[in-house]
Amino acid sequence: MESTSFDALLAASRESARLGQHGAGAAQAEEALRLRSSGEAFSLLALHRLRLGNLKGCLAAGRVAAPLLQRDGLWAELATLEGVQAVACLQAEWLPQGLMHARSAAAAAEKAGGGLAQAWADCRLAQVSHQLGEMARASELFERAEAVSVTLGAPDLQFSILHNRAWFVVDALLSQLPQTVEQMTLALQRLERAQKLAESLGNVHSQGICLLNRSRLLMGLDNAAQSQELARRAAALGHEHALTQLFVGAQAVCVEWMLRQGQVAEALDTLQDLSTALPEADLIGHIELQHLRVKAHRQRGEFEQALNAFEALHALSLRQTKARASLQTWAVLHQDEVEAERTRARRAEADADRMRGLARQWELEAHIDPLTGLGNRRAMQASLPGLLSAVGASRQPPMAVILDLDHFKKINDRHGHDVGDQVLRTIGQMLRTCIRPGDLAARLGGEEFLLLLPDVKADQAFALCERLRNLIAAHDWSVLADGLQVTISLGLAAVEAGEAPWNAADQALYRAKAAGRNRTELG
Repeated sequence: MESTSFDALLAASRESARLGQHGAGAAQAEEALRLRSSGEAFSLLALHRLRLGNLKGCLAAGRVAAPLLQRDGLWAELATLEGVQAVACLQAEWLPQGLMHARSAAAAAEKAGGGLAQAWADCRLAQVSHQLGEMARASELFERAEAVSVTLGAPDLQFSILHNRAWFVVDALLSQLPQTVEQMTLALQRLERAQKLAESLGNVHSQGICLLNRSRLLMGLDNAAQSQELARRAAALGHEHALTQLFVGAQAVCVEWMLRQGQVAEALDTLQDLSTALPEADLIGHIELQHLRVKAHRQRGEFEQALNAFEALHALSLRQTKARASLQTWAVLHQDEVEAERTRARRAEADADRMRGLARQWELEAHIDPLTGLGNRRAMQASLPGLLSAVGASRQPPMAVILDLDHFKKINDRHGHDVGDQVLRTIGQMLRTCIRPGDLAARLGGEEFLLLLPDVKADQAFALCERLRNLIAAHDWSVLADGLQVTISLGLAAVEAGEAPWNAADQALYRAKAAGRNRTELG
């Protein structure tokens, strides 16, 4: 009897996913998991939570599902799950982890025999590539995936490709970035094709987001009348199926239309109602509404109210940044929700292989600095023996670079720890940009970072240090805080054998600081 109920709930959750009824689908997956721990049920739960905007819940369910699917050899299902996790990370603006999940999706798809699973993985890799600025690579992957979707007759994949390619243009518009008429027209054509696919699939969520994004593009093309019609249809779908984010997003387009018609009072009243209806946690939605509130007050000449609204918008943006950073830190440190779901799966399955897989995963995450996404001291110490053993008689020993942010305490004291954390994250991104493939970068703690550079001469390493130092000094830090300036001091030396392998680099750093900071010293 329990097996029959479980199978029925799982089938119902699958059907809800197909139809885009994600609230019901999540409830069905959760009910199934009360009966039995299952990789597929956790995977479905991750998908439903993603579509409902619950990124933390999505990642939590995915972390439990992955080892279960791997244990059972369900490679196609694992590829799908990893793709879902990649999208969640992209929405959290966690690109390194998103890339990792997309690559894991591709690896699982290969074990599944390629085909449709590989095409879905290509679609996720294309999304990540676009976010990383690799436009040509993204287009190549999208086109390859689309060819497979047409050959194999996979309308859901065709929809995803068309919608994602159009979404990049819509997202740019929402971010106040100018788009050409040609870009918006092409995106609109893709969404019109995607709309037909969504209707053929009967997926109300997909139909709704196509209507909403088409209305946004039409507003950008100054076709207000048709934009308004589509927005109203999207709002009706959102209201009928309790898709709050869709409803509010569509109503926001209607507010934009009101403002263009000069109906400022009606627009402000609608914005107030929408703010009340939207969950407090949906910061992206509240930011969109707040942008419109600023615009409405300015249009009516209420500059004091516009300033107040702008300050509230700024506060929301800071909250969003902190929320994303908190999510990333949580995902690395295994906060309570993830651990609870893992414990439930572990007790239900009591499987030694899965336990070993989880232990390997914990070990991997123990080597990651949660703030910057770089390796940490433990990761460097683990990598060092391999680097040293690769050094032959004719090869250079690895070079160690220790860099320290100058007067970082003053930055925290003057601008606050949130700005200090943003500085550290930005430094981490710059390190990734400057180092070569095969080089290693880590945050040792506080404001101190370490680079290990194998197979490089001292003068080449020194040039890299100077390039990095100048890049950081020239960076426009005022985007984080007015008057903010950041410089670094660097110590460079060959890695030494023994218990203090980068002691010479540390001593060189000390000399750089003693000599006035914002310089590189060679040990």
